[in-house]
Amino acid sequence: MSLEHRYSARHPVHFAVDLIYRGRRLPTARACDIALEGMRVAVTGITLPTGTPVELAFRRWGREWLIPAVVVHMGGGSVGLMFREPQAVLYHNELDAPRPAPVQPPPVAVAASRIGL
Repeated sequence: MSLEHRYSARHPVHFAVDLIYRGRRLPTARACDIALEGMRVAVTGITLPTGTPVELAFRRWGREWLIPAVVVHMGGGSVGLMFREPQAVLYHNELDAPRPAPVQPPPVAVAASRIGL
C-alpha cells in the first residue's frame, strides 16, 4: 500500500537538502524533483521506513525552509517524501526558475585523411 497521493507533475530540481529525523540532521542530501505535494531526494547511507516523519531544511529563493514531510517510498538511492501540506510557493518558484540550456557536445574533429584531403 502506498501513502503517495500526487496531483501535480514532478519537475527536476538540484539543490542541497538536510533531512531532520527526531531532531538530528542526517547527512546532506540532494533534491532531485519536486511536486506540489512532495519531493524526491537522493541520499546515501540512509534507510528510512515508509511512514517515517522527517523535516526538510534548506535555503532557497532568499529564505530558509523547514518543511514537515513523511517518507512514502525509499529505494534506488533516493527517498520519496510527501509534504504534510502542499508547498505552492516553493513549487511555483521552481517552475518559474530559469532552466540552464542543454549542454551540447563539442564538435567532433574529423581527420583530414577520412575526408579525402
